[in-house]
Amino acid sequence: MRPYNDAMPDTRDPQAVIAAAEQAALAGDYGAAEQLLRAAAELQEASLGPLHPELANTLNNLGVVYEVTSKPDDAERCFRRASTIAAAVLAPDHPFVATSRKNLEDFCAARGITVDPPAPVRVAEPRAMERPPIAPSSAPAAPPPVVAPPPPLEKKVPERVAVAERPSRSLMVPGRIAAALV
Repeated sequence: MRPYNDAMPDTRDPQAVIAAAEQAALAGDYGAAEQLLRAAAELQEASLGPLHPELANTLNNLGVVYEVTSKPDDAERCFRRASTIAAAVLAPDHPFVATSRKNLEDFCAARGITVDPPAPVRVAEPRAMERPPIAPSSAPAAPPPVVAPPPPLEKKVPERVAVAERPSRSLMVPGRIAAALV
C-alpha cells in the first residue's frame, strides 16, 4: 500500500484526480475522496458528456464513498445514475453493467427500498365533453372538421459505446469494491 499523498493533483486531468481520490480512500480520508471524486465527475461530464462509461464508473465510486460516509440519499442518486448510464451506453453483457446494477441492488436491499422506480401512473384519456342538444334549424348542420392527430414523437436512444477491456482499478472501501473501467 502506497502512502497517501495529500498534494493537490492536476485538477484539469480527471485521471489524476481519480488517482488522488483512490489514495485518499485507501488512507481512510473519505472526505477528501468525496471532494476529489465529485471534482472528477464534473470534469468528466464537461469533457466526455453526461452518458459516458468513465463518468458512470466515477459516479459508482462516489456512491461507495457516500455510502461509507453515511450519506444514503447521495449514494442512491450516484448508484442509480451510474447504473442507468452503464445500461444505456454499454453492451448488455459488459461486466460494468452487471457490477453497477449489483451495487445498486445491494444498496437498495440493505435499506429496504425498491431498485426500480415505480411505473408512472397512466391517466385515462379524458372523455369528450358531452354537447348540449342543439335546437333544430332549417339549415343542415355542417359535419365537424376532421383533425388528424399529431405524429408520434420519436424516442431517441443513445448509441451504445464500445469500451475496450482494460485492467480494472478499484476504489477500495470497506463493504464494496467498485469496479473501474479505467
